[in-house]
Amino acid sequence: AMDSRTRSTDALRRLNAAIEERLVDLSPGLVVNRIAAAYLMFVTMLVRSDNDGIATKSPHEFAERIEDCLTMATAALAAPGGASSTLSGFKRAGSG
Repeated sequence: AMDSRTRSTDALRRLNAAIEERLVDLSPGLVVNRIAAAYLMFVTMLVRSDNDGIATKSPHEFAERIEDCLTMATAALAAPGGASSTLSGFKRAGSG
């Protein structure tokens, strides 16, 4: 069991490093935030699926949920950088 944990940890480190390499235009803090957000999306999907019992009731639907979550996480990781690029068209509350 310890062997698989080590392999998993190494795989996650390699994945994080690959993500960091592709997001060189973002600050390190934003990269960490994006990785954390993707992680939370995936963990939330797993918890919801566990609560629903979907993995045992409908393995096909569970696989669809995993695929959909990974698609959303990929889109979030690849989104344009910085709040200013996303929110530039919005006025701040009270700014007129």
